[in-house]
Formats: sequence, structure tokens, C-alpha cells
Amino acid sequence: MDVIFDYQDAGLCRFGKLYRPVAEVFLYSNSYNKWLKVWMVVDTGADHSILPKYFSNSLGISLNQDCNKEWTTGIGGDQKIFMLKKLLRIKLGEVEHYVPMAISENDNIPPIMGRLGFIDSFNVEFLIKRKVVFKT
Repeated sequence: MDVIFDYQDAGLCRFGKLYRPVAEVFLYSNSYNKWLKVWMVVDTGADHSILPKYFSNSLGISLNQDCNKEWTTGIGGDQKIFMLKKLLRIKLGEVEHYVPMAISENDNIPPIMGRLGFIDSFNVEFLIKRKVVFKT
């Protein structure tokens, strides 16, 4: 069954209205034994899936014990990330999956769904009608 999400209105820029492809994802917290809902930007240009730092508390993740420090390079330059040592359990629609996930060293990024182990796990279509479709 396909899972379809509307793009998110991201405001205006010099050239017109901006829209971002986003998806509702549920992240499982082993520490708190519950699912957390998050809207993630579907970013085919991102190698890694990355969450803002505050999610480490919400998920009960210790950056020092549960993660390895790594560096990633993007449009904002080099950034330190904390890559989870174990795959994170997620749910997209009715499909549960385990994905690699990193935590940013700060809170100034949106939750990003990257290619490695996440977008690459699905057939994904970006429609001209401002919808993103995950083929499950």
C-alpha cells in the first residue's frame, strides 16, 4: 500500500513559493517504550538521516554511550554528528523498519530523512502535484 504525504509550505523566496517534501515517521524509544511522531524532510541529497539534538532526550539516547562521533559535510559545511551504534526502529505508514540514524550536535536543523538505509529502502516518487509517495 502506498503512503502519500503532501509537501510542506516553506514560505516565500525571491523566485516564488517554496514547498518541501516531508513524511510523517514514528521513531521507537526503547528507553521509554513508546513511539514518537516526527515530520522529516525527505532529502535525496542527504547521505545520512539526522535528528536535532533534542531528540536524544526524547528517545532516551546517550550521545556518549549510544553513539559514535563522526563528521559530515553538507551545504552548511562540516558538522559533528553522533551516529547511533544500533539501528533505530521506525514506522512509515504500516511498515516497520530499522534504519541508521544520527543526532546533530545542535537543534538548528530539521529532522532529515537521508538516503542511506532509509530513502534507499523504499521506491519513492516525487509528484508534480507536491506529493511524495512511498511504495511499500
